[in-house]
Amino acid sequence: MTTAEVKRTQARVEKRANAMTPQVLAMLQRHAQLIEKRALAAAKRKRKLRSPKDLLRKADTLDKIERDLAKIIEVYGLRQLEDSMRRTAKTKVDVPERYTVQLAKQSIFTARRLLARTTKEMTRSVNQVIVDGLAEDPPATEGMIAKRIREQFHGRGGGRVADVKEADMTVTTGRTAMLSTDNGAAWWVSSERARTIAVTEVGEAEEAGKVAGYEAVGASHMKWRSRQWPQGRHQSMDGQTVAIGKKFKYPDGSTGSYPRSPDSPVGHRVNCHCTTVPVFKDV
Repeated sequence: MTTAEVKRTQARVEKRANAMTPQVLAMLQRHAQLIEKRALAAAKRKRKLRSPKDLLRKADTLDKIERDLAKIIEVYGLRQLEDSMRRTAKTKVDVPERYTVQLAKQSIFTARRLLARTTKEMTRSVNQVIVDGLAEDPPATEGMIAKRIREQFHGRGGGRVADVKEADMTVTTGRTAMLSTDNGAAWWVSSERARTIAVTEVGEAEEAGKVAGYEAVGASHMKWRSRQWPQGRHQSMDGQTVAIGKKFKYPDGSTGSYPRSPDSPVGHRVNCHCTTVPVFKDV
């Protein structure tokens, strides 16, 4: 696969990820609204939240957000997987059931993990605001603490999360909600993070589709191809070849089935731009 082909693959991933980003962002914003409501209730009582679970205890709305986010990931992933498999096999073929089942399960796991991590970070941020306020002399009032919590979600003087319009989104560096200027918490519900999620999940589906395509055309092995650029983490893996069904080894000794695969460590999945090519003879 030439450098131009690698770039074309990445362009296809980014095109679908750009379409997916606003929908992922909408889920992050709904999640932030739910957390903000509970956080303001905690501020009114002037007490810390015991844990992320305490913040969302008995929150049926969270279950729906998880399901909706999982469905977005699954739908866009399946489209990319099908397109990728057919391009690779160069014919119209059906995606094996085990790939669609795996994608559905992985989508649920991914949505739950992403929202759980967001809840944890936001809980930490809100608790710090409450602790700092109560430690002041004299202690901050209920209104002052509530105002600081709102600033964690909207920035100073910002509006409601729900008021953000799709036209306001900047999918590369824009911050659309939770615009905290002092601790970087804005990223947890930003369009930047939404796009990172979309690129990672669509990219994983692209590579899964390729592996399915390799199997369909009878390839025996696959070879790792790294995008050669200064920041590349996986340049040393370029040319590494494994049998179909076996795992690649990352520079740190961990393993993964293919670039951005679900069984790869998170640090190797996010913002990975590598791909694979088929090998049709024993190596």
